[in-house]
Amino acid sequence: MNLARIAMNNRGRSLNVLKEANMSSTPSNLFHQLNNNFPYQNRNSELPLEVEEKPNWSLYQSEDKIFLKKRYRFNTSEQLKYFLIECIDASSFLHHFPNFAIKEKIVDIILFTQGVNDVTEQDKKLSKVFDDIFKETKVAFRS
Repeated sequence: MNLARIAMNNRGRSLNVLKEANMSSTPSNLFHQLNNNFPYQNRNSELPLEVEEKPNWSLYQSEDKIFLKKRYRFNTSEQLKYFLIECIDASSFLHHFPNFAIKEKIVDIILFTQGVNDVTEQDKKLSKVFDDIFKETKVAFRS
């Protein structure tokens, strides 16, 4: 079943879900209730397609800096949130903060050391930590 057919089969369902939602709930409970009933939630048979992340970090050079970059893809928002929280905790522990770019269920991470605008051992260490967190996330959310 393709995405267009799923959309057609679920047409108008989101309005019914809104009407049936318990509006006296807290905002987070209401959001959770709406999210669980979102029309496209029943697409697990074919979508989302799992695409593996790039196996290695890539080294780039721009006009003003040299940096490491890697893209991570996730099947669910829960995986993405878990991954980001763990990465932020690791970054805080090491006092070294990367650039995160998030779009849908994809996270691009850019690592470089500000001040020297280059890749240092701290960046390499953090890249390995992020890879370990990604593996941990895949195992923790295995269905």
